[in-house]
Amino acid sequence: GAPKEICRYAPDPALILTGEAEGRQRHAGRARATDERYIVCAPRFDDTSAIGAAVAYSKRKETDLVFIAMHPDDRDVCCRVASRFGGSAVLRPDFRSAESVISGAHALFGSRLHACIMAYSHRVPFVAYSHDPKLISFCEDIGMKSALSPGRFLDDIASLLLYFDFSRLEYVRARATLGITGMYALANECQSRRAEAKAAGAGGKLAKRSK
Repeated sequence: GAPKEICRYAPDPALILTGEAEGRQRHAGRARATDERYIVCAPRFDDTSAIGAAVAYSKRKETDLVFIAMHPDDRDVCCRVASRFGGSAVLRPDFRSAESVISGAHALFGSRLHACIMAYSHRVPFVAYSHDPKLISFCEDIGMKSALSPGRFLDDIASLLLYFDFSRLEYVRARATLGITGMYALANECQSRRAEAKAAGAGGKLAKRSK
């Protein structure tokens, strides 16, 4: 019911909801002798292309692997691959617990938009595997144009993660803040217009009755 002339799209709220988690904790307190942080994989139930790369990279780095279900539909695949490859599974995270796990990672391999946003916001390098237009758009927005191919070699992935570019982080976050602020302003304007229209309609009815 919002007037068409004031309908707009705004950036994803996760860009400004994601903040500094309390402590970059290691998952379940399990740190290896190499002092590397764990690897996180956030696959989609219908797109598991991130799993193979995450498993191979974690073996190369000799680090723990954590599979996180960012959506209820992802729980089954996370549980199965964690059991198969000896990793851990976080199956029912809320926003803050997911952020806490991802913020402490060495890297993230993901097919879920919010997992990649959390990683980027905490300067955790990530590789995105998805054909989701929203995730592709986010990656392009932060200047990441070469990380969407599931066939990348491990050396390419290692180089990408090592030299990950976070230079647009503050710009993207600031623009998201402006976008969300504008969205709330538009929502308030819509509510005001509805209230005015309702009041005008009520006034018209009273006028007719008085006649």
